[in-house]
Amino acid sequence: MTATTKDFLTRLTARSSFLITYCILTFTYLTCIKSWGAENPTEAPPPTPDQASIISPPKEPDPEKLKQQAIQAAIKVANKYSESPMSHVLLGSAYYNIGQSDEATIHLNKSLEMQPDLMEPRIMLAKIAYEKGNPEESIRVCEEAMMHGKPHPEILNRLGQAQMDIGKTEEAISALKNAVVLAFISPESWYLLGQAHMQARQFDEAKTAFLNAIRINPKHTQAYFGAFTSCQRLGEAEEATKYRDLFVENEAEDRKALAERSADKENLSGMEMLKDVSARTFFGAGQMHFANGETDEAAKLFYQSAELDQESQEYRLALETVYVSTKQLEEGKKAFDRLSKATPTNPLNHYFLGRLATRSRQLDEAETHYKRARFLWPDWAAAYHALAELYMIGNRKFEDAVQMAAKAVMLEPNAARYYLLSAACIKTRNLEGALNAIRQAVELDPKDQRYQGLLKQLEQAAAKAKKP
Repeated sequence: MTATTKDFLTRLTARSSFLITYCILTFTYLTCIKSWGAENPTEAPPPTPDQASIISPPKEPDPEKLKQQAIQAAIKVANKYSESPMSHVLLGSAYYNIGQSDEATIHLNKSLEMQPDLMEPRIMLAKIAYEKGNPEESIRVCEEAMMHGKPHPEILNRLGQAQMDIGKTEEAISALKNAVVLAFISPESWYLLGQAHMQARQFDEAKTAFLNAIRINPKHTQAYFGAFTSCQRLGEAEEATKYRDLFVENEAEDRKALAERSADKENLSGMEMLKDVSARTFFGAGQMHFANGETDEAAKLFYQSAELDQESQEYRLALETVYVSTKQLEEGKKAFDRLSKATPTNPLNHYFLGRLATRSRQLDEAETHYKRARFLWPDWAAAYHALAELYMIGNRKFEDAVQMAAKAVMLEPNAARYYLLSAACIKTRNLEGALNAIRQAVELDPKDQRYQGLLKQLEQAAAKAKKP
């Protein structure tokens, strides 16, 4: 146990021993959570660049073959579930992602014939029109979209951008003001609004919009240029110099990154982008098959998504869900074992192997995988949480459970982690620690009745412990 963890536990630990009323509180942890695996791995933060660098990449697929596989997966869905508008959205999106905008337009329009209130196909159609140099058509698509549903920030962004291009500045400002209300934390909406204000020579409002974009995304290079220009027009020389320098600094970083990407043949060929969009196409196709009971086809597609995106927990969770729902846990373990062998240093595959092994009651095997995930990604709270929960499930190693739960709380405090820490403290007869942890859980999520119930039990136990 590290010194930091010891200090953390010390603050939770009672000086008096917790001996009485223990029989009341020695409940099994599983009866106090909705189900095993309530911890959703997709809530964990994605790997940082340093952490991602330890994931050794598998052999790269052939680009043309990958494009065709993705398109064929989408075509199969559109043919099999032709009455579903989402199947045509998927196929249109797949064509759009590989640059075949004419084919994309056909299927996106078909989806809208079936369900006019869909926003995703309209957003893509507006982008296609704008990218083809037709802002008037982009405006038409956006205005039609607003007639069929609630205003969407991305539709408003596309509308405002196209309106600026044809000189409708006031209309653009109105659209983009609505966009930043709907998506206040969108740097792109603020940046476009800044551009519209600049076009209208409203330099003070432009400066405010650009600074909001920078506040949300401190690496928004063009927003720094906008701030520099607006300050310059306002006669604010000192601020203009500051934002000019920040623009130059960020532009230099952008050029360096571009040079590094250009030196990389894979990135130069767009392989990473192709893998990303292909993975999303496979995932969308898999969702359609799974929703229609075609679990084998869904598993195959989710596997392909996970294989292409080594950092995606979402794709792995979907793959796990197929095998859990069909009670094919051993087949699931085989699938994740193949992923693990392809990239031995990927912690996510070991994590999901641990989850499946736990469901199979192979607790020693699960512990091995969780420890491997922890070793490969030492700052990932979910790995520590999983180990602590595993020890509680196995009704063993309670001191270790406390240490792992405490580490998870330190790395990523949330109500579920404090709840687990409280349960582990109960198992080690640490009433004060259990009370402190569950109070934190209640403070973070006061509506959860499990936390409220456990807090009430522990407070009653503490009151009895104080009686002579």
